[in-house]
Amino acid sequence: MTENARGGPDKARGGPDKAGCGLDEAGCEPGKAGCEPDEDGVVVCLHAADGRWREIDDPFGEALARKPAGEGAFVWLALSNPPADRLAELSRVLDLGEALDVADAGADDTLRFDIGTLDRSGARVRTGQLTLVVGAHYVVTVHRGGDGVLAAAAHVLRDHRRRAGADRWAVVRTVVQQVVSGYPAALEAVAGDISALEEQVFSEAPDGSLIGRAHQLKSELVELRRTMVPAQRPLGALAEGEEPDLAQEVRRHLRQLREEVVQSVEQLNGYDDLLNSMVEARMAQISVAQNDDMRKIAAWAALLAAQTVIAGIYGMNFENMPELDWTLGYPAVIALMLAVAVALYWRFRRSGWL
Repeated sequence: MTENARGGPDKARGGPDKAGCGLDEAGCEPGKAGCEPDEDGVVVCLHAADGRWREIDDPFGEALARKPAGEGAFVWLALSNPPADRLAELSRVLDLGEALDVADAGADDTLRFDIGTLDRSGARVRTGQLTLVVGAHYVVTVHRGGDGVLAAAAHVLRDHRRRAGADRWAVVRTVVQQVVSGYPAALEAVAGDISALEEQVFSEAPDGSLIGRAHQLKSELVELRRTMVPAQRPLGALAEGEEPDLAQEVRRHLRQLREEVVQSVEQLNGYDDLLNSMVEARMAQISVAQNDDMRKIAAWAALLAAQTVIAGIYGMNFENMPELDWTLGYPAVIALMLAVAVALYWRFRRSGWL
């Protein structure tokens, strides 16, 4: 974003060739410094009319509330983690409190909906929420808890500017597409963790912390499901709604995006079932290991019990015990005890108890 977008004066601002993040000739890719939101959280604020774009000097001013001149003209304001006071000011200017849920809004109503975002950074997946408010002459997108989605959408819309094909719903479609396209990457990260855990579960020496790691992954799946599932409802409502200026191509695209969300959720459910199976397999391994330990303990107890019985009998010191007077009595008893021990050990060893 240019210096002017952060409050500095720039008389060139407003021209079609200074269209802001993602709309200049050089382009703006997510992660570059020019795509970072300013101190007010503004990623981009654009006025679109007759296939031309220009930046708005004061994104939070009264000019945003006025209907732009030109057929099909609208304003797109993209915010990322904006301060609360700026959101309150924007809500006052645009009267966003009157916006209705997408499933309840009529053809002429201002509608709003929320969809969850997933941002993969290395092996970590960060969740966020994107709120879209679509009015008669504006689109407001507010992203909380994530980075890059709105900048990426602005980058894609650069091509729409060249084809003069951007309208309110093109912005909505592009932003939603950027959100949904992040779902597979997040699932891929989770799939890698699950695959590594599966290898550990069925290895020769499983880690004792596998159950804890499995439950941690299940908690992550719950968070992903909480983020992804709510996106199905607004996308379906938009695709099947009664918006008169929502082109059939956009409706088809929204249906396709909804199907992608459904497939991602089904894949997520499959991962959850796989984790359940791994937990059950690990519990079965633990049960088998415990049974083996119990059999070993029982076998050694039987060995010791036999020696204890023999020693206990000859420790009674009855008068009529001829073995006590034999010269070979003591070695004979020791030999008997050894013979019993060896016989029991051989038997338990053969049966797999030892």
